[in-house]
Amino acid sequence: MIADLQTEKILESLQKTHERTQRERRHFMSNQPQAVRCRVHPDCERLIDEKLTAVATSNNFGQFKAGYTPCRKCLDEAQLERLQGYGVPENLLHATFENFMPDAEDDAVHVEVVQSFCETKRGFLILLGGYGTGKSHLAAAAFRVYGRGWFTGHNSLLMALRATYRDNAAFNPIEKAQSARLFVLDDVGLSAGGKDELPMLHEILNHRHGQRLPTIITSNLQYEGLTSVFGERMTDRLRESAFRVLTFTGASHRREARDRYFAGE
Repeated sequence: MIADLQTEKILESLQKTHERTQRERRHFMSNQPQAVRCRVHPDCERLIDEKLTAVATSNNFGQFKAGYTPCRKCLDEAQLERLQGYGVPENLLHATFENFMPDAEDDAVHVEVVQSFCETKRGFLILLGGYGTGKSHLAAAAFRVYGRGWFTGHNSLLMALRATYRDNAAFNPIEKAQSARLFVLDDVGLSAGGKDELPMLHEILNHRHGQRLPTIITSNLQYEGLTSVFGERMTDRLRESAFRVLTFTGASHRREARDRYFAGE
């Protein structure tokens, strides 16, 4: 009984201290600039925020210090830099589900499937179809949702492996692909080939299959054509772990992409 009363008094005291600190913090905030300009982007306004002020004060040894919301443009630039660091090509850095513009009605439905894949976070998503139909766009949009992983082209993956033959300090692409939160293997079927290609792909995909790790594969090949790249055994395993196999049938957007490319968008 006594212990309960002591606990109740302690909690009451803590509550009063919290309320007093909150009042003092809000009074302090009311006397501070309610908005400041970003030093990098002067046209972007940062607003004073109570939670961020509490964090700033805590980091300032308890002395009140105003905290402001981050610059939206700085956040966007930081995200693009992170995406590029994970291998997303520069021309796909701005790819989102919202700005995907399909020509075919079936392709429009693909957006919902890819979004569902992002929520499920396991298995293989295979995107097939002609050049410039939006496969890589949706793969990049999914990567944006995951936030990290590795996005690489089929041929780039093979070249990374061969770099390890002559440079012991080069990163191991097999280990990187196996451990990636999301692994996107783009443009399957466009590699130079070689005896080391199939063992590399088998080691990566078999690991991700066994661990149920989310993987996106894009290719201009038909599904049956993947056998020539992955081998019959692995292609059969892909059927088992495929979240969906989507075929893009729309027209190529390469000409529009060319205009955006030279416009720097």
